[in-house]
Amino acid sequence: MDIYVFVSVVSLVFMIAGVLFILFSIVLPYLKKGEKSKQREERILFLRSFKKGKMGIICIPAFALYLIGILYSGKTLTVAIAETIPLTLRLLTLGYRLDPVRQLSEACPIYHFTMVFVCYMSVVNASLFAISLFEQRISFQFSTRNRKTSCSKIMDTETCWIFGNNTQNNMLYNSDPEYGFKRRIIIDKFPYGGDENLFLKGIHYGAMGTLEEEANLLKDYLEHLSDNKQKSFTIVINWDSDDSNIDLANTYSKVIMDYASGKTAEEINSSLSKLSIFIFGNEKYYSIYNEIEKKSFGCFIHVNKHRIISQNFIWNHPFTDVLAKDCIDCDKALLREDTGINVFMIGFGKTNNRLFADLVSSNQFIIEDKKAEKGCRPFTANYYLYDSKENIYSKELDHNFFRYLDFYNKHKDDGRYLPMADIPANVYQKFNTDINSPDFYKSLSTVLGTKKKDHNIFIVAFGDDLENIDFANKLYYKKVEWNIPCMKIFVKVCSSKYKDQCCSEDICVFGADREIYSMMNIHAQGLFNLALYADMEFERLTAETDPDVPKVADRKWYTFTRNNIERQNSYYAGINYKLKLGLMGLELVSDGTDGIISNEEFKEHYNKCRDSLAIQEHLRWNAFMICNGYVPSTIKEILNPENKGIVHEEKRHGYLTNHDGLDQYASLLSENFGKPKEVYDVKKYDTIMMDRCYEILQSQGASIKRKDS
Repeated sequence: MDIYVFVSVVSLVFMIAGVLFILFSIVLPYLKKGEKSKQREERILFLRSFKKGKMGIICIPAFALYLIGILYSGKTLTVAIAETIPLTLRLLTLGYRLDPVRQLSEACPIYHFTMVFVCYMSVVNASLFAISLFEQRISFQFSTRNRKTSCSKIMDTETCWIFGNNTQNNMLYNSDPEYGFKRRIIIDKFPYGGDENLFLKGIHYGAMGTLEEEANLLKDYLEHLSDNKQKSFTIVINWDSDDSNIDLANTYSKVIMDYASGKTAEEINSSLSKLSIFIFGNEKYYSIYNEIEKKSFGCFIHVNKHRIISQNFIWNHPFTDVLAKDCIDCDKALLREDTGINVFMIGFGKTNNRLFADLVSSNQFIIEDKKAEKGCRPFTANYYLYDSKENIYSKELDHNFFRYLDFYNKHKDDGRYLPMADIPANVYQKFNTDINSPDFYKSLSTVLGTKKKDHNIFIVAFGDDLENIDFANKLYYKKVEWNIPCMKIFVKVCSSKYKDQCCSEDICVFGADREIYSMMNIHAQGLFNLALYADMEFERLTAETDPDVPKVADRKWYTFTRNNIERQNSYYAGINYKLKLGLMGLELVSDGTDGIISNEEFKEHYNKCRDSLAIQEHLRWNAFMICNGYVPSTIKEILNPENKGIVHEEKRHGYLTNHDGLDQYASLLSENFGKPKEVYDVKKYDTIMMDRCYEILQSQGASIKRKDS
């Protein structure tokens, strides 16, 4: 009997240890520091793997117990083993048989207790796995049903739907937890039971209905958004297919149009100002997404990840941060004589294509020139476009920058137009030049600026992360070899884990995925607020009769009154604050930073260079319009009383002239329509943003300090 007691005790101890192992495996993730989703994933994976791979905790003692129980009944060892194997395996399917070992159970209480414990352990094993699967399906059904429940029950908090189950949307879901969305849910055409990976990560998800069902659901939400008690509602459409994105967007656009039909502007604004629909899409379909935006009363925003990269780049790296201090006259906001800027874009794919347009649109300067009538003139930077493709023309460039370049060359001396706006950039296209070719470095050595005040800016975005970093490092070694005085290298690196692979601080990474797929960034919260302020300030100049300017501007933003190009211009007007402050020797900082200057100090400094900054702002606006495909209107078109030469459908604009041409514009309209010239003075748009700069930035929790303080 002693041997049987010994085996029973050993088996019991083994299983108790197994129970403790289970408990610690489930509890331990709670004690670990780290992301909650990671803890949850470890816990659930253990529960499921216990069924598949931890069965030794039950099978080993069960086999031994069955074997000695059958031997005790008088069977031979061979027969006992043959009977023990199926009895042990039956435990995995909750099949219990104690009658083969009844004799030993009755003779030894410890053995009997251990056998019963084995049976209970098999129940626990099966239950852990079943409960985990059951929880996944219940969670999926609950989320799906809850999304389609009456809006009044779930719209009392900020809500966000994210359409498309992919890596990017997973990043969006988990980004910026402090941003304020208390209800986020990923929606896709999930099979019954949903997606295991999302469940493991603790991400709420639900099934998408038909397009008709989704349309009806949005209608219900829109009705509740008109209630001032209801919170904001955000939708993100980001499938891997542009076809799917556009199908759902068109469905929602029609719902919005039908909802707005017959309602007043105030009624539309009360609901639609709370609705934001962000639709990701390839820029090569820009005109299609633009049409969707135009029909949506400001609710739809086309999210191009390359535009996000570009806007972040411009905001974080204005060219004034690259220029040497002795190249800027901060009292006049001018570049000093002999300053040069050369921008080398290595790889002209989607990223650099977008960056080119935005860099040209945002980095406009005035430079000292003693030979010029006013002692200064517009400055033109040089852009060198390198790519291994035989040609790098794109329909985006053909329809914007090159459209104006062609127009300028044909009509610059045409008396039917006001003085032409200057070409905002010198563009040199180096076709079919592979970076691995000796010709590339020969070409580069002939155009690099080598003078003291020359600045060479490289933007590398042609391959994957490691290719880009490897080439950026090689460029830096060339800088040392060629003794280039001022050379800054920017390299696109999607994964932040590689950022430390750069060999010098002169190499700066940009374009990390975590910065792109962020709720904060697609909302562009800071930039969006600046855009709204810019729009409000522009409205202030034309809404003297209505004392509630913010209300009027807000209403116009969310109706057809605002053209999409006007909304985009407000974005870039806000982004340009950093560059303008840099020209004044100032920088933007958070509230509470030491060395902050007062409003009075800022105004005293600003008034010295107000005229220069006004010219700079008009150069920026001209470049922005040119890079969006606009050309000037003829004088005859400007004198059209209905539109004053502003025809967005044809991409023509009466203001698209040089700064002196704006005076001629005002004089023409004054003489033709018999009103004072001041009524048509559009130069006021070039100063309003900087006139109110300090107050606007302060409202955003930002302050201004001197760079050298």
